[in-house]
Amino acid sequence: MNVQLVSNWAHAVQTFAVASLFVALVALILNIERRLKLWKIPKFVAFTNGVPEHNFFAQYATQLYHQAYKKFKDSIYRVAVNGEPECILLPTKLLPELKKHPDDVLNVMEAGNKTLDLNMIHCIKASLTPALGRLNHDITEEISIAFEKEIPPCKDWTNVNVHDKIANIVAEVSRRMFVGPEICRNPEYLDHAVNFTTDLNDAVFAIKRCNSWLRPFMESRLPEMKRFNDRIRRATEFFTPIILSRMKPENKSDDMMQWMLDYSMSTGKGNTMHEHVRRQLDVTFAAIHTTTTTVINCLYTLASMPEYIAPLQEEVRSVRAAHGGELSAPALQHLVKLDSVLKEIGRMFPTTVRSEAAQSQFVSSNIRDLYFGYGKHACPGRFFAANEIKIIMAQLLLDYEFKMPDYQIKRYDQITYAKFITPDASKTLLMKRIY
Repeated sequence: MNVQLVSNWAHAVQTFAVASLFVALVALILNIERRLKLWKIPKFVAFTNGVPEHNFFAQYATQLYHQAYKKFKDSIYRVAVNGEPECILLPTKLLPELKKHPDDVLNVMEAGNKTLDLNMIHCIKASLTPALGRLNHDITEEISIAFEKEIPPCKDWTNVNVHDKIANIVAEVSRRMFVGPEICRNPEYLDHAVNFTTDLNDAVFAIKRCNSWLRPFMESRLPEMKRFNDRIRRATEFFTPIILSRMKPENKSDDMMQWMLDYSMSTGKGNTMHEHVRRQLDVTFAAIHTTTTTVINCLYTLASMPEYIAPLQEEVRSVRAAHGGELSAPALQHLVKLDSVLKEIGRMFPTTVRSEAAQSQFVSSNIRDLYFGYGKHACPGRFFAANEIKIIMAQLLLDYEFKMPDYQIKRYDQITYAKFITPDASKTLLMKRIY
């Protein structure tokens, strides 16, 4: 009996070993095949020149991409930096060709399924964008309320940290659309809406600063990661009773939270409480980051080029007067000069490294304008963001004068970290209320 058991055990081990070897062999062959295909693509290798590898990309990503672009312009190439995923870059002339491929050949959603929430994207396209016309009055009203709350009286020239103020204004306006008037002014919700972005970015950058081989061991021990996990825990405690209440038929609302809940419940996809909570945080993160960055870039640029302010003010006044004293959704389409300024600022001060020019309308998606992405998978929330940005800028232009402090003329420099480029959040502008 014992001999039989030993024999069976040995056979099982042998079978398992053979199966494991076969799986490993298949994986090795597929990996070799993939590497052979990549080998045909020219590779740009960065030399760190003594800089620690885990810091090199963070400090020199912009120069790295520009050097690679100059060397391999108008061709496909790879960029490799130790500790970072290898990137394959394509010239924009190939975008129309890529756009033709069906999703079973080239699927951006499948490629980003760990970071993109399909439920959220569907609801932005199917519910939020079509609702902008009827919600435009709510957006304008919330912006006015937020301005009164966030911007100082500014009866005389006042030094204002505009980044923090605009971030709070954007958060307050976005949350009205996302969670409705009942929740949107809750201080705890505003804390999560604004600071989730900060905590997430701090955690990501802290992990990137670690050597790649140390990351699995250090992630949970980093103070930034502990703070981020605590943010998720507290956000879950805050949102859970609200979400449970919204699931009841008698508590339906006309906002993004309700649309996403209804869609998740009807499809059965992404219907856990964890997914519902993360979706609320993610949609706020997406809305606040791009909108705040664009408005701040616009303010910094106009403050350093004041000759463009008066024509924009005149346009806003005339368009508003022609539409009954309101900046309705149709009125926003007639702010041609403001749209042009926003477009140019998006070209001159993109949020990531790029080298191509832009054209057409601010929200357009074409081969030479990648600010909001390209093709059918371009940023679905760009229409909401554009409306919000234009209304905020219109109110700033009509109600305030603003200029660089201390008689400065030069625009503030951008802050770069890895491939990300942002306006300097620590800087201030002088502001004065127009009466």
